[in-house]
Amino acid sequence: IGQGGWLFYRPDVDYVTGPPYLDSNEMRRRRLSENAPQPDPRKAVLSFHKQLQQRGVQLVLMPTPVKPMIEGEHFSAMGSKGIGLLRNPSDEPFFDEMRKEGILIFDCAKDLYEAKKKGGSRQFLETDTHWTPEGMDLAAKNLASFLRELGVLDKPDTAYVRKPCGMSDLGDIAIMMKLPENQKLFQKQTVTTQIVMLEDGSPWRPERGSEILLLGDSFSNIYSLAEMGWGGSAGFAEQLSF
Repeated sequence: IGQGGWLFYRPDVDYVTGPPYLDSNEMRRRRLSENAPQPDPRKAVLSFHKQLQQRGVQLVLMPTPVKPMIEGEHFSAMGSKGIGLLRNPSDEPFFDEMRKEGILIFDCAKDLYEAKKKGGSRQFLETDTHWTPEGMDLAAKNLASFLRELGVLDKPDTAYVRKPCGMSDLGDIAIMMKLPENQKLFQKQTVTTQIVMLEDGSPWRPERGSEILLLGDSFSNIYSLAEMGWGGSAGFAEQLSF
């Protein structure tokens, strides 16, 4: 439980405050845990990269920041003093190794933190693990610029427009706490999403012939899948298309 009604997901806090995930002793410890996954993230990423290379596909890796990285002051008694962009010590070495193997890294954490520092805008939802629509939109906009600068994309055939839509939800961290329905500790947060559609008003749809294949997780789907509580047709893929 953070300051002023903010909630944080414990694994996210552990990631930021914990030991370097590339440390050999740390990987050995994780390997011993029950149902342990592969503790070294480099193996799967590099294997996938080599498979894509054989097919003439360039891998661009965008590590999505977790909430404590950007919003650390809401978890600290220090307030905003002395809290900057927080990282696990292995982040930069991991990025450097990936770049040496030919993988392009787009580090959106710096963009989100600078936007917050400059304008004071919140980049993450108060009682949810995920980013705000504005934070997601900034990441999508800057990733689109990054991809255009590669010079490998044709001019897009499809034009999109956006329509603002107000959405309110309690947030997944608050829901995971399984509080009574009549609880008053945490309130629903209202945000404005941007629904993406074609110029004729028809809804956005993925195109099988696209030059970009986007693989993501709940950070990509938070405003795409209505069952996640924050509406649909306004997620990361939609904003990247726009």
